[in-house]
Amino acid sequence: PTTKRANFDREWEDEKTLHPVGSMPDGDSPYGVKDMAGNVREWVSDWYDADYYKDAPKSNPPGPDKKGVVRSIRGGSWHSPASDITTTARGRGGFALQTHGTGFRCARSFDNGPSH
Repeated sequence: PTTKRANFDREWEDEKTLHPVGSMPDGDSPYGVKDMAGNVREWVSDWYDADYYKDAPKSNPPGPDKKGVVRSIRGGSWHSPASDITTTARGRGGFALQTHGTGFRCARSFDNGPSH
């Protein structure tokens, strides 16, 4: 990643941390989705289970089938190093988690890919 494509590896004193959504169009996905890397880590609806992916389906795993208080957090934020701003970077956080580098994304399932 480069700093033209994603907001990462910054200090509090630098460029005021968070950037407005869409301020780095070079980092847009092929589907037009913005800010998929950096800016904020994303708190997702999957419950966190450290061992889930050992036996999970290889394609589109649905996430652990359990309840709890700790959800998965994906990706990296404005203060993460480059190695942590991937969609496979995974952490955990509870409902009361409050940080300057964690947010969420509203999403829905997409049954059919785009027609080309």
